[in-house]
Amino acid sequence: MMGAPVLGWLSGTCPNCNKSDWCQQHSSGSIMCRRGPFEGSVARLDRHGAPYWATSVSDGDSPPLIPTSERASNRDLHLVYSHILGLLSLTPRHRAEWHARGVNDLAVSRRGVRSWPSTLEARAAIARSVLSEFGSMCLSVPGFYVDSGELTLAGGSGWCVPLWDTAGYIVSLKIRSDSRRAESKYYSLSSARHGGPGPGCHACIAWPGRKPTQQDTAQVIRLTEGEAKAVVLAEHTGVPTISVPGVTQWQHALGWLRLFRAREVLLCFDQDYKTNSNVARAFLQTQRGLYGLGYSVEIETWGGLPHAI
Repeated sequence: MMGAPVLGWLSGTCPNCNKSDWCQQHSSGSIMCRRGPFEGSVARLDRHGAPYWATSVSDGDSPPLIPTSERASNRDLHLVYSHILGLLSLTPRHRAEWHARGVNDLAVSRRGVRSWPSTLEARAAIARSVLSEFGSMCLSVPGFYVDSGELTLAGGSGWCVPLWDTAGYIVSLKIRSDSRRAESKYYSLSSARHGGPGPGCHACIAWPGRKPTQQDTAQVIRLTEGEAKAVVLAEHTGVPTISVPGVTQWQHALGWLRLFRAREVLLCFDQDYKTNSNVARAFLQTQRGLYGLGYSVEIETWGGLPHAI
C-alpha cells in the first residue's frame, strides 16, 4: 500500500499472524503483514518488490479514506492507470476526431487513447474498482479524491491519452475536454484541487508506426507542444516526436533525447513566437539550451499537416 497516508509499526501483536514484528498499520486501519496469505487479505508488493498481505481491521466496515498529497511511485501509477484504461473504450465520436487528424485506428490503439467517463456515476464506479484492486494506495494517485466519504475520480467528458516515462511506466493521463467552455482544452488528471497529489510535469514520445523500445536509437527527434500534435507529426513524417507541456518545459525532453541518442532536434512549436515576445524569449532559450548541450537544432513549421489539434 505504498503512498497511503500514515504507516507505523504495530504497538502490539498483528491480528493476522499474532507476531509483534515486521507488521505495520496504516492510519486508515489496514494491516500490512508479511506472513500471509490470510482470509480476506489481498496480495501486494511494496516499493522494493517484496510481497505482503493487506487486510482491514475495521470490523466489517470500510476503513476511512484519508487524502494524501504524496504522489505514488511511477510503478504504482502505472498499475493504477493501466487498470483504469483497461476499463475504458473509445467512442465513435472521439475515434472520428483522431481520424480527422489523419491518424488511423492502429495508431490510435497503439497510443492507448480512451474516452473519459462523462458522468459522476461512471467515474465513481471506476474508483470503486480501483479501490477494490489496490486499496487506499489509490489516494496517492493523481485523479482520485474523497467526496462525502466515497472515493471518486476527477475529469470530465473528453478523450484521454497516457503519458509514459523512459522506463515504460504510465505516469500521467492527459485529457482533452469536449467542453468549449473549459478553462483549458487539455489538462492532466490531478487531485490537487481536493488536497491530493498533482500530476507533475512530463514529456512523452510518439514513435512512428510502433511503440519504441529502449534499444532503439534515433539521430533526429522532433520536439513539439502537446501529445496529439506529437502523434500526428510522428505518424505523418516518420520522425519520433517528443511532446512537452510548453516551450519553457523543454528540459523534460532530455531523458528521451539521451535514451535514443539523438544528435539533432527539430523544434516544431506554434508560430506565436513570431508575434509574442515572451514566447519568443522562451523559444530562444530552448534553442540555446539545446545548443549548449551539444545538439544540432533546426526549426520546423506545420506545412500541410492536419492542423485540427
